[in-house]
Amino acid sequence: MTELLQRDDDEPLLALETPLHDIITGEDDTFRTENASVNDWERRNVIERTRGNIHVRVDLMEVIHGTYDNDGDEATLMVFRFLFDPQKHSRRIIRARINIEFFANNKNDTAPTVDAIAPEERWSVVPTVDSESITRGGELNLGASGVPFLEAGGTLKFEKTVNRGISDATTVTGSINLGTGKNSGESTVAVWNLQENKRRQTGIPDSVRVAILLRREDSKPFNAKVTLEADADFVTGLERKFSKVPLDDPVLFNPTLTGDKPKKGRSYNVQDLGSFDLYSLCDVRMGMEAHFGQKAE
Repeated sequence: MTELLQRDDDEPLLALETPLHDIITGEDDTFRTENASVNDWERRNVIERTRGNIHVRVDLMEVIHGTYDNDGDEATLMVFRFLFDPQKHSRRIIRARINIEFFANNKNDTAPTVDAIAPEERWSVVPTVDSESITRGGELNLGASGVPFLEAGGTLKFEKTVNRGISDATTVTGSINLGTGKNSGESTVAVWNLQENKRRQTGIPDSVRVAILLRREDSKPFNAKVTLEADADFVTGLERKFSKVPLDDPVLFNPTLTGDKPKKGRSYNVQDLGSFDLYSLCDVRMGMEAHFGQKAE
């Protein structure tokens, strides 16, 4: 059975109640994902944490370098996949945030700008509606004289029960932001926030695939710093944060083909990347396949 994601236009973008400061590591607080060399372009395993009770991965699935349109601007289109895999039924991730920030390889050069992402804004995954009964009560002061079977000044309790539907959903929220510590200039950051269906306590999706379209001024190498932060909840109901780890190595990008043939999932000199439907490259899995692309009416 396939469930379509729904665009949630009724609420503001996700604002987490408390900041997420801790990176998921499982039981190892020293492991980090590194580049094999200074020329390890566009490595696939961006983040890999598979040594604890919750396995987490960020994979760089596709990278396409080329032109943005016929005006000569250059561009890069990339697809990331986020994987969350609790190893025990007593573990679940209740919310997570993935931050991808792009930098120029040389501080004197211009960093690529984030032109578009998918999904952007808030989307609902497998929305639910639960029935809730509310009982309102009060007292009616009788104070009736001349009524033989009631004492004057007596009270009678009354109650009214109202049934209503309470909707909730797991949410995936994407945004394009300014760089860290900046309050002006071009946007160089793509962020996704994932939050569970709080009423059903379903945890966040186990797989989310997203797309980013960059504009570039030139074909010089650039890099991206990817961080993943998350909160986990144990069946006891107590929230537990994971310990911090050293930052993973940045992902290195080179828009110019350097070998005899491209790596798997890497393409070059592709024209008109600005016309790509980014949503066709995205999906989310939560025990079943669901696809971005259809907005709620």
